[in-house]
Amino acid sequence: SLANQAAAPSKLVSSLLGLVSNMLSSTPGAIWAFLRGSNVLFPAPTATTTARWGHDSSRNAILAAERVAGTYPTTLSLIDLIHALVLEEQISACAVTEPAFAAMKQGVLVRALSWVRDEIWTQYGSWRFTDLAEKYELAKRIVNLYRLVLDAGELAPLAAQGQFDPVVAVVVDALLAKATASQLAPILAPLAAGPDPILLLRKALRYADARAAELLVEATLALTLKLVRLRRRIAGTTSSLLETMCLTHGLAAGIGGPARRDLVAALGAFVTSKGVSSIAATSAARVLALLCVGSSEWQPRPPSFIALLGGSDKVERFVVAILAIVEDINQEDHHVAIWDLVCYLSTSRSGLGC
Repeated sequence: SLANQAAAPSKLVSSLLGLVSNMLSSTPGAIWAFLRGSNVLFPAPTATTTARWGHDSSRNAILAAERVAGTYPTTLSLIDLIHALVLEEQISACAVTEPAFAAMKQGVLVRALSWVRDEIWTQYGSWRFTDLAEKYELAKRIVNLYRLVLDAGELAPLAAQGQFDPVVAVVVDALLAKATASQLAPILAPLAAGPDPILLLRKALRYADARAAELLVEATLALTLKLVRLRRRIAGTTSSLLETMCLTHGLAAGIGGPARRDLVAALGAFVTSKGVSSIAATSAARVLALLCVGSSEWQPRPPSFIALLGGSDKVERFVVAILAIVEDINQEDHHVAIWDLVCYLSTSRSGLGC
């Protein structure tokens, strides 16, 4: 079968890509020069999809065979290589670098990130996976890649004007400035159902899958927090499509969540659940707090968190639950995040005080 024929080449290519990633710190010039002059790994974003994937039949065959087999060692290794390239570019940018060399790196990274954005990020949800944990792992690696790129965006000297270098702009445009529902769906999908999938996997004794799902939620919440904070730094912006989708009634059911739970309620469930990590609970509280304060000035009126949390009865149970959590937690970050959330919910126009 195609899966059996491609299994060995896929593992071999994956190992070679791992070797390239490890050699990047010692021989960066040769690797960057090769990637600049070749479309073997990362096709040019200006080409059509057919031309891009028809350019190199070997890459096409291996990646297509991975989708048939339901395992993705080469795809994961390519994402790891791009992560290593971004990290090397950020570290070397702190030193004096020739403008031509810096521009070459940016060109390679724009191609690589565009490939991830167009060919993996919006597509992997429909792929076949023999191991559910691998699906969560693939998504988490892309999320962490985006977070790494946005780290540089937060330090950009013209971030307040919404101006970023071409590498950061690929991610900012996809998820913030020119975001579309298809690009944001992979962010919101792991959050829409709340902690229930993690708890159900644990109940079924599928601990590896449950842990992988939890790590994806933690990374996704961190990315969401970073995007909302970055949007708030850009002058003249009062909202983003990500925030609008988070605060839209009924959207969760369309991206895999329960029909009767909104995304705000799902985030609230992460905050109050005792079955998720403190990292996930703290990040969810911070995201909720920023959504609350950020939407307070929406016109003509801000969204109602009372409605988004499920009505007055559920809000009452939510408040009781988070106050009970405050009495039990000992971690300072979690404690501060909970009280910040209580403060914003109590005082903002879109919170619970209106």
